[in-house]
Amino acid sequence: MQKNLLKIRKREIEALRGLNRSFSIEKPIFVYIYTALNILKEYMLYEDVALWLKESKHLKLIYASGDNIEKFESLQIKLGEGLIGRIAQLGYPETIVNLEEIKEFKNLLRRQNLKDLMFFIVPLINENKDTIGVLTASHKKNDEMPTGWHIDFLEVAASILGHHIELYESFRKEKDKLKNTIKNMEDIIYSGSFAFAKSICPKLEKIANTDINILLTGESGTGKSSLAKHIHDISYRKNKPFVVINCAAIPKDLLESELFGYEKGAFTGATSTKKGKLELASGGTVFLDEIGDLPLELQPKLLQAIQEKRIERIGGVRSISIDVRFISATNQDLISMVQKKLFREDLFYRISGIEIRLPPLRERKSEFEGILKSIMLKLSDRYNKQIYISKKAFSLLKKYNWPGNIRELENVLELAFVLDDDNILDIDDLPFKLIKQSKELSSYLEKYIKNYIQELNELFYENKKISSELIDYIYSLNSLQSFEDLKLFLKRCYTLDQDGILNLSDIDTKVYQPIYQKTSETNQEKKSTKKQVPSKKLSTKIEEIEKEEIIKALKKHRWILTRAAKELGYTRRQLEYRIKKYNINP
Repeated sequence: MQKNLLKIRKREIEALRGLNRSFSIEKPIFVYIYTALNILKEYMLYEDVALWLKESKHLKLIYASGDNIEKFESLQIKLGEGLIGRIAQLGYPETIVNLEEIKEFKNLLRRQNLKDLMFFIVPLINENKDTIGVLTASHKKNDEMPTGWHIDFLEVAASILGHHIELYESFRKEKDKLKNTIKNMEDIIYSGSFAFAKSICPKLEKIANTDINILLTGESGTGKSSLAKHIHDISYRKNKPFVVINCAAIPKDLLESELFGYEKGAFTGATSTKKGKLELASGGTVFLDEIGDLPLELQPKLLQAIQEKRIERIGGVRSISIDVRFISATNQDLISMVQKKLFREDLFYRISGIEIRLPPLRERKSEFEGILKSIMLKLSDRYNKQIYISKKAFSLLKKYNWPGNIRELENVLELAFVLDDDNILDIDDLPFKLIKQSKELSSYLEKYIKNYIQELNELFYENKKISSELIDYIYSLNSLQSFEDLKLFLKRCYTLDQDGILNLSDIDTKVYQPIYQKTSETNQEKKSTKKQVPSKKLSTKIEEIEKEEIIKALKKHRWILTRAAKELGYTRRQLEYRIKKYNINP
């Protein structure tokens, strides 16, 4: 008897462990509930196990595991109704030994042989002592396990289930809250600078709820399309279509049919009538992106559609009424295009009932941190990970001119999320072009290069220097895309150097080609600055140096690969490859 009870206790422990181990915040909660209830049934030999969760004034059956249970998906009962409803309302566990004698037991799950079963009902209680659901189980009466043990065990199991369900629900609410925060932050980002937003936003809501045509201007990447969608979303048309037409992306020959549609037989291949986008957008908003690229021959027809709110399909004879609001966007100077007869003046004045200019990112330094954080929030949600930016990296990002504006910034940050190994975005993780293309950051790059040469000096007990000519040459190399590339380049120059000063004569220009060549160079001068391709012996020496550096870093960081890779300028995968290549063992 004692041995059997010990076996039962062991099964209890394994079942509770299973309930904890099977939970994952990243998986849908129903997957956990399905797994958890089957664990209880398998380990504790229950005939059936069911979970009911509270929804308003009802209990809804979420899942039931049993051999003879059918059609339970849509079951629900009122709180206080029947045996389960009463337990959910009162909030205490109960054991029913003679189940067939209980009149309020409704047997909704169609259990068979009730006289042979014991029935257990346990409420799920949250941290606020509120009942959020009910766990039920049935077991055969000839069980060796004492009746009281079942209730004790199920109370612990219900506590674990309840905790995980509450945790998942809390996580879901926080995730939804984060998404709303991201959306609100994006609205701020794409509405212009804070000073601009304060002046335009009070008017924007009024403008959005009229039918006045809007022209959005500004450089590429400033968020014109996002602002257009925002205007639509806060207008009375928000529940109607928002149709985007990129005038630059659609081929000239297809643009007319895309805009206005066509009738059956209008041209070869028109086997059926097709509505155009202006017609499909009726009741909503049409966003004409890159309006400056609209062909001149189509401009009169669009002007007529905007003025009269009527269109004709290609090949049609019937005028079709449309109810749309027009928002246009361009990064071109339309006034200049009008003067050069590249854009119709009447169309320009028709689409620009009000013009909103979105400032470039370089003019928004005061709010750069807020923009950066909001993009990081969006990427954190997209990739389900958190990355922190070092102060130095943030300083460099803020100083950069961002010719591609917010779009370029988002691309740089997204690349960091994809390639991240240690949840820290540091200077070394930034694209090398940010450093090379910014005059403000050139001093940092020069300092970085000199510090790395000093590291090599300490490694090889040398006292080498690097010439300013070689540093200038580095800026012209299109093959250097990352700091890892830069380190490899410097290592090669360091190895080839014979006189203690790294200069142009230490470069293999067959491997490293600059973006430009000085026109004043003669063929003889070019020849004199080149080295021969390193011999196999020299290549072996370079590999030996690299292997020694890797061993040194691994020992320093006690074989923690992420830290060692960070010091060496590799990703973890690159370091693992080199460890295998050089057959390095602890």
